[in-house]
Amino acid sequence: MRRSVLVMALALSLSAPAAQALDSAQCGEIEGQVMTLLDFHFDLEVTESPASTARGFPGGCTSTDLDIYAGSLGLMFRAEMVRFSGADLLGWVRGDVVLPTELDLRIEGIFLTDQFRPSPDQAWIRDLMAPDAPVQLELSWQWDNAQQRLTVDGLNVDFDGDNSVAARLTGQANGWRPYETPWADFGVTSAAIDIAFDGLFEQAVAAPLTANGIDMSGSSLAFIAAGIEGLTATAPDRFLSRASAAAITDFARSLPAPRGDLALSLTSRTPAMIERIVEDLGSGIPFDAAVPDGLSLDAQWAPSN
Repeated sequence: MRRSVLVMALALSLSAPAAQALDSAQCGEIEGQVMTLLDFHFDLEVTESPASTARGFPGGCTSTDLDIYAGSLGLMFRAEMVRFSGADLLGWVRGDVVLPTELDLRIEGIFLTDQFRPSPDQAWIRDLMAPDAPVQLELSWQWDNAQQRLTVDGLNVDFDGDNSVAARLTGQANGWRPYETPWADFGVTSAAIDIAFDGLFEQAVAAPLTANGIDMSGSSLAFIAAGIEGLTATAPDRFLSRASAAAITDFARSLPAPRGDLALSLTSRTPAMIERIVEDLGSGIPFDAAVPDGLSLDAQWAPSN
């Protein structure tokens, strides 16, 4: 695990409030609701394997050796350990609250099993999530139901080697109700992502695009980098500083084999409906009209030596 991710995880664990005590039956209720939602919304069927164990503990639940069938891919994954704790988890299951007010989740050892053979265009998944290179995931959030405010303190995904993704988010919901969370009505006040590249771009971005017939050669990406440079050069200073524009351009020029840390941070003085902004820009609405004043993007690119 990268040092920055480890420090964040330790800080979260030390600052987290005491969690609700859950027994095995209550854990089953929560896990059953999660499995239903994953299947309905994401076509992910989670089941216990013959080796699975589950138990409650003062603070949450732990399950081991869960099978995850991704219907859209036709592939089976295994999660060696899932551990979660939080507050209002049972209230959420019973429809009393929109989201648990607190949640800390850790999944260790996510990898592709050999139960179903990947097709040639899925070979990148096997290379990225092989049994000898399992993925780790951590998530911590707080939900203020009265203020309808969501804070994701840490979403950390650790891949093999020095590849990782760390994200944070704060925002304001609008009219969310139990089981109804329309993301188009979620206004972002801050969002940040820090990606450590040490082969991750080639494995997780270039490989699947190439498998789908998209040209990811150096000459093609150089053309894309030139286009990105043109876009960042014309972006208003109120949205993107010259230093941030240069960082994005430098990262684009490092493709197709970036090595280093890319940090992107979006802030807004008032909650910004990102989904609607993207739709407006895609429909041809001018940038100044689509992007509200007070929304800005900061970027940093630190290449490895």
